[in-house]
Amino acid sequence: IIASQFSAKLLNRYTPSQLLLAAENTLVGFIFVSLLLTLLGWINLYSLMFCLMGFMASLGFIYPNASALALNKQGHRLGIASACMGTLQMLGGALAGLAMSVWHSESVLPMVSVLAACTALSWLSSRIAHRLNPET
Repeated sequence: IIASQFSAKLLNRYTPSQLLLAAENTLVGFIFVSLLLTLLGWINLYSLMFCLMGFMASLGFIYPNASALALNKQGHRLGIASACMGTLQMLGGALAGLAMSVWHSESVLPMVSVLAACTALSWLSSRIAHRLNPET
């Protein structure tokens, strides 16, 4: 919530696209560190919580800016576009939860791996969207 509020304040200086790019790069950094620490067996509760807090703070920048950019040019389709976006978010969450429950383990590897996969999809989608519509 604090990151979302800070993101709104930064919109006076930066565009939503600039904030989204920086936040997604930060998101990739946090998940890369947590995945590396997990694979090396060096992760502990404190480093996991630090990485998850950074991950969630990055999402506080990503969600509002990505939503604003996605809905920006929808005009008369705004309601259906918003509904589709919400449906896709809920579907993604359900599939991520299913993946984590199927891959049961005593370690944090399933959670970190699913977060890494979702982060990779988010980063890739953002790059494709920016390439298709570079003025945003």
